[in-house]
Order: sequence, then C-alpha cells, then structure tokens
Amino acid sequence: MAGGTLQLQPQQQSPAVLTRIVISCIEFSREELYVATDGFYDVLGEGGFGHVYKGRLPNGKFVAVKKLKSGSQQGDREFQAEVEAISRVNHRYLVTLVGYCTSDDERMLVYEFVPNNTLKFHLHGKIS
Repeated sequence: MAGGTLQLQPQQQSPAVLTRIVISCIEFSREELYVATDGFYDVLGEGGFGHVYKGRLPNGKFVAVKKLKSGSQQGDREFQAEVEAISRVNHRYLVTLVGYCTSDDERMLVYEFVPNNTLKFHLHGKIS
C-alpha cells in the first residue's frame, strides 16, 4: 500500500480537450487487495462493471472493492468515468474513494465500506 496519484487520460472521443484527472489516494497492489478481501470471497453485489467484495485493510478499516470484469473494453471506459465522477463530487451521502489498483490488466476501485444494507434498500425500503 503506497500513496499514489492516478492519472487518467481523456477518452479518445474528445481530443480537443487534453486534461488529466489527478486523484490523490492510495495505490494498492492486486496482492494487497486479494489479502484484504480474503481471496475475493465475500461478495457484496455485482453489476455491469463486475463484482464488489467486502475487505479489511491492515489498519482495520473496512472497504468495498469493486473489481472490473477482465478484458472488458466497456469496463475500461466505465472505470475512467467512475473515477472522474467520484473525484469531482464530494458529498456526505456519497462513499469516499479510498484507493485503486491498476495491476497488469486488472482495474479495481476501493471505497469506504458503508454497512447497514444497500442504497436501493435505503431509497425504496424493504421490497418483498
């Protein structure tokens, strides 16, 4: 686990605007996240991006690790869009981006873990 800076180039569709999104957060290795999630065992949910796993960092902090599906071109664009969006918005009702992993061909985002059910549950209540 090391402090790092994630720099993303803009999507190819906008060559006129050459800006970089720079996020100061923790850069994790795949091995660190593998250990933190107990081998990517505890699945919290899944979506078009991939699976989300519960993990615990060495400092005891619980996190949610969002792991991009391997080999997904759409996923790379979603990864970039999500990092750009979350880095621009800071609100008390949004989870915080703790870090990231870009080892080899894998992309993972590490968020603070928020217990007590899902966002869908809190927005819509218990669905029977």
